[in-house]
Amino acid sequence: MLSQGLARLTDKERLRRLDQDLAAIRALLADQNYLLGAVPTLPDFLVTATLANIAASPVSTPTSLRVKDDPVLMGYVNRMKEMYD
Repeated sequence: MLSQGLARLTDKERLRRLDQDLAAIRALLADQNYLLGAVPTLPDFLVTATLANIAASPVSTPTSLRVKDDPVLMGYVNRMKEMYD
């Protein structure tokens, strides 16, 4: 159904909202390694799982490129992944 949720927005509007969300994540990471401080917490696991899945898209999209091409976001994802290597 196109009259609910994000489907009701244009591509431009969806990307604008994504940019706002990614900017908020970058702002939280500006002076720390994780969203809420020096150690990862539950929000870090949720956010990095989402970012990693977006970046892993087999097809490059405006959404996936926004994450893949962002050194702050990918550094964050990689820090979390390194915990399990």
